[in-house]
Amino acid sequence: MKALILLTAIVTQRRHSHFAVAQTLYEKCYNGINNDKPHCYNNGTLHVEGNTKDPVNCATCDCPKEWKGADCKLCASLDSCPLRNGTEADSCTSDTLLPRFLELTETEGKQYRCTCGLPTDIYSANLVCSQLPMANYHVSVSYDPDYPLDQKNLVTKNVSYAGIPSQANLPKLHYKTAYPEVSEGYWKGCQWVQEDCGKCPSPYPNACPWTTDDLCYTMRCSDTGAVQCPPSYVQKCPGYTLDSCGPSPDKVAQGRS
Repeated sequence: MKALILLTAIVTQRRHSHFAVAQTLYEKCYNGINNDKPHCYNNGTLHVEGNTKDPVNCATCDCPKEWKGADCKLCASLDSCPLRNGTEADSCTSDTLLPRFLELTETEGKQYRCTCGLPTDIYSANLVCSQLPMANYHVSVSYDPDYPLDQKNLVTKNVSYAGIPSQANLPKLHYKTAYPEVSEGYWKGCQWVQEDCGKCPSPYPNACPWTTDDLCYTMRCSDTGAVQCPPSYVQKCPGYTLDSCGPSPDKVAQGRS
């Protein structure tokens, strides 16, 4: 009987411990968790820190070793790939830029995950990354249903995320409209174009400073589609403009979005 009581007490304590951890995570990132964005795949867990200056707080996932990418959706090796309709994968293409036919025909398309932080000669990229250090971009490329199997009319979708202050900190109103989601959008009429790295047209000279290869691949799109910053489902802060917010109800300046 004593052993049973002790075992029950241990199980109850563990349950309370897990509940306390989950509650703490929710308090720090409740906006992202409520929207399930970013969603962590393959047993990944949301990256949560108490440090309000952490550039990836609530905006990326901690992945098991078999998976990688900001949301743990990219295979780290062939062994990570699950069966598809009972068939084993023949390759892991997370390190391959150009999409394969099967990837383009899947609903979600070819998946890419990019993170700010690499030095580049591109002014616009440096500007964005200086404002949102370690921001990450979830990009997918797929066939356009209106142009099936046409690799010159692909659809590119993107959702970007950046770290937010811990929402467990006070004052609560200061962080009420802090969301990890920065923007989302899509572009149509896209195609991969192979170019000479040293002769990329303005305004993107030396577009690939991170490689010594002679050729670069650039995604060019003819239709700008639609981009929303922040996404439509995100609550905007009082006095919202594209680059600032007005004072919050507690007279403290708001953060991004």
